[in-house]
Parts: sequence; C-alpha cells; structure tokens
Amino acid sequence: MSWWQLFLTTAGMIAVIDSILAGAFVGLLIYQLFASPLLPCLSAAIVIFLVVLVPHQRYQWLSWRRANRQLKVLFPSDAEAVIAMDRSQDLWVPRRTPNPELSKNRGDRI
Repeated sequence: MSWWQLFLTTAGMIAVIDSILAGAFVGLLIYQLFASPLLPCLSAAIVIFLVVLVPHQRYQWLSWRRANRQLKVLFPSDAEAVIAMDRSQDLWVPRRTPNPELSKNRGDRI
C-alpha cells in the first residue's frame, strides 16, 4: 500500500475532514479573538490542519501494517516459490529461488 492510498480509505477521508474542521475552527477562533486579518488566520488554519492530519494518517498506517502482518496466506504456492517479506511496504511478495540444476540442464542463466 502506497502512502497516498491511505487517503482513499474511509478512515483516511474522515481524518482529512476532521483535520479541515479543526483548521477551520482555529482559523475562525483566531479571527474572533484577535480580529486578525485573513493571512494569519489562514496560516494558523493550515498549520493546525497538518498538525492534526499527520497523527491520524500515521495511526492508520501503523494499523494497516499491524493487520497485514497478521494475515494468513490462504492460497497454495508454487514449490519453487519462496514467500519473502518486502521490507519497504510490509507486503508479502512471492520470489523465485534460483535452481542450479535447472540452469545446468537447460543452459539458462539466472
């Protein structure tokens, strides 16, 4: 799962909406309390949006990784295939192991 795919889940969309609401609330609060012009209110709203969104998405990413590690493989695999962990994304990826006997008989290079 790529980092941007977290925004396409229901939890990701709710996190974005919550972050927008938090940013808008802070921007309006600053405007009401200090009668500030638009630029400081908008800047504060954007900062709060990012401050709220990052922990939401981090929690979701960690939850996906934890759930992915607990999944069982439910399909049979090829006898020569080895299931290896792709460390960059924590997904199970089948990988072929080189078989020296096959390469000698066929003349193939591995």
